[in-house]
Amino acid sequence: MTNPLGLSPLEVASGVVLGEDPAAPELPLDPAPRLEQALESAVRRALERPPCVVTFSGGRDSSAVLALAVDLARREGLPLPVPLTYRFPASTKSEESHWQERVIQHLALEEWARESFEAELDCLGPIAQEGLRRHGLLWPANVHSVVPALRAAAGGSVLMGTGGDELLHPGRHAHLSAVLAGRERPQPRDLARAVFAIAPRALRRRRRRGEATWIDCPWLRPEPRDRLTAAFAAVAAGEPVRRGPWVRWIWHMRAIQLTIASMETLAQGMGSQLVSPFLDRRVVAAYGPWAANAPPTDRTDAFRRLFGRLLPEDVVGRRTKATFDGAFWCRHSETFAGSLTLAEVDSELVDGARALDFWAAGGTETAGPIPSSTLLQALWLARELEIERAEQGDSGIAERVPVATATER
Repeated sequence: MTNPLGLSPLEVASGVVLGEDPAAPELPLDPAPRLEQALESAVRRALERPPCVVTFSGGRDSSAVLALAVDLARREGLPLPVPLTYRFPASTKSEESHWQERVIQHLALEEWARESFEAELDCLGPIAQEGLRRHGLLWPANVHSVVPALRAAAGGSVLMGTGGDELLHPGRHAHLSAVLAGRERPQPRDLARAVFAIAPRALRRRRRRGEATWIDCPWLRPEPRDRLTAAFAAVAAGEPVRRGPWVRWIWHMRAIQLTIASMETLAQGMGSQLVSPFLDRRVVAAYGPWAANAPPTDRTDAFRRLFGRLLPEDVVGRRTKATFDGAFWCRHSETFAGSLTLAEVDSELVDGARALDFWAAGGTETAGPIPSSTLLQALWLARELEIERAEQGDSGIAERVPVATATER
């Protein structure tokens, strides 16, 4: 199966996943533990199955998970986790050695695994290709980056900070929710914010369309680009104000559920347990009451309250963030994109000429090539299936070609 997640044609073509997942499992209904207890329970599950490898980039999410795991292991006499850092010498924008060393020294860790990659984690590199052949299209396109950590764990556990960006995000209504909870003083514009929050959904959709500037897919035709913007506006218009409902809303997002499903797919059969505390159902359920009682004003506020005792203040308050475009889009993706023909790329959704120009230029000033990686992987799968059909004479294989590469029905 080349599309096991059921990605829609527009999702494949754009690399953008929006909306709620009606099949998302419900959060636990029984009384949730305190958030700190829920986080420790998730981390303990990984520590109790050693070796416990923590994917550690030096960013705040992975630093928080590592710090919590080290603290818990020392308190409970469990084997210490081993941080695993990926290094990309050719990608200067991914450089975070200063922050990595700062955290490792603060935690007084002696064991620290580092693995260097050139193009192995390219979205069409050998690891990604193996996953595509075995599982078909997963999402996001760089989810295969967990595979080296799963291999390093060798039957143990992998701890990740995935999901921290989403769960700890303050949301569009952070100030208003804090005012309603009595954590911040009202401002003159709060009345207008409150009125807008309960305005008819159609009005909120029109206002939110202007926020879709981050969706930059110049390879799409105008009509599907408009549909993508409309889909974003519909999602943004439905964002709850209060933190309890907001957490449930985030949990049901299709992007969250596809990320979980993709990581679990890759972990199956590798003999290692994969734990992402920020995507653990009980952690998410516990975050709701915690955030409802005292809504964080921003990510730094959330980090300081949850992990401030475990990490240096400069790490907690850090505002910078590394990017990994150069690690996931390099020679393999560039070579394959350069080999494509207009006939292979062109469809009702994708302007083939614009896509080929976009890839040849390495993206644009406002849009890097990474969002188009899902489309590129679908095109690679389509070509692989055509080669297989030619070799085996299997006329039925054409039906398995990823739907994004064909005319949308």
